[in-house]
Amino acid sequence: MAYIEKNIEYFNNLDQEIVLNICSALKRYYEFYQDEFPDLCEECEYIHGDVLKNYEEDPKSILECIDIGTYKFHKCNPDDEDIPVLNLGGDCDWSGDSGVRIAAKNNQLLFVGKWCDINLWSKGPRDIFDSMFNFANQD
Repeated sequence: MAYIEKNIEYFNNLDQEIVLNICSALKRYYEFYQDEFPDLCEECEYIHGDVLKNYEEDPKSILECIDIGTYKFHKCNPDDEDIPVLNLGGDCDWSGDSGVRIAAKNNQLLFVGKWCDINLWSKGPRDIFDSMFNFANQD
């Protein structure tokens, strides 16, 4: 239980830099959808107006278009319990049924993209992190 509490505390006090990295990745995710699925983005803009209108002056404005519904906690090695993790999933107004997944470990943004099942502690294949559909860390 302490592991979960530590991560909730981490989430509630996120460093400004990681928040801005998340916003930048969400912007890339949105721009991808603008190019590939403009009809979904039109629907989103009908609800929110121009999604990127205020982005330059307030990058966090893009967060208004997502609704986080889950914060996943996978079992980890007891030695790793002090390493902060984010594994957030939810709805994303521009991506239709694809939703959004935001994953970070030890203050490093690892994944932003459509909803998928990510276990940050898994030793298995890491293809999802190298995918062209991972919009984290592409600056």
